[in-house]
Amino acid sequence: MKAKILVGVLLFLIAVNIATLGTYLYQRFTDGQGQSFPFGPPEERPGPPFGRQEHPMMQLAPEQREKMMELMSGFREETSELRQEIMKLESTTFELLQGDAVPVEKVDNNLRRLSELRLAMSRKATQNLIKAKAFLSPEQQRMFYGAITQARPGMGPMGPGLGGRRGPAFRGLDSVR
Repeated sequence: MKAKILVGVLLFLIAVNIATLGTYLYQRFTDGQGQSFPFGPPEERPGPPFGRQEHPMMQLAPEQREKMMELMSGFREETSELRQEIMKLESTTFELLQGDAVPVEKVDNNLRRLSELRLAMSRKATQNLIKAKAFLSPEQQRMFYGAITQARPGMGPMGPGLGGRRGPAFRGLDSVR
């Protein structure tokens, strides 16, 4: 009895493998007559896989892409000291909060300084976006603004702060609230 079941399962799995291989070969070698979605070169695929949109940098002309890369690398260089200072201040503030007696005034001063540094970074980013407007079409500007806002922490498709909370069955910190 067990041997018959094992032989049956084995035959079924062999049939599935042959069907999968046949489908792959059909899709691969039909010269565009069949839809070769997961197979074949990317330029032959009907659209982005799994509903993802193409990366914004891929929709730019080569000279636009080069200018954007220059702006981005310049922004990284300009803000590297700011980012390091922000990380240092965040670490210091966290250490202050870990102590038994929390020096509220020092924490407030650190938070003010963090706000100032983040504002300075935002201003530099805004200046770069204004520079990019000179060589991007309005549609490309919207695309990059969307890419920038989605890349920010806490910004999802539903806006700031939404979508990150887990359900009541999650046994983490946010289910205690």
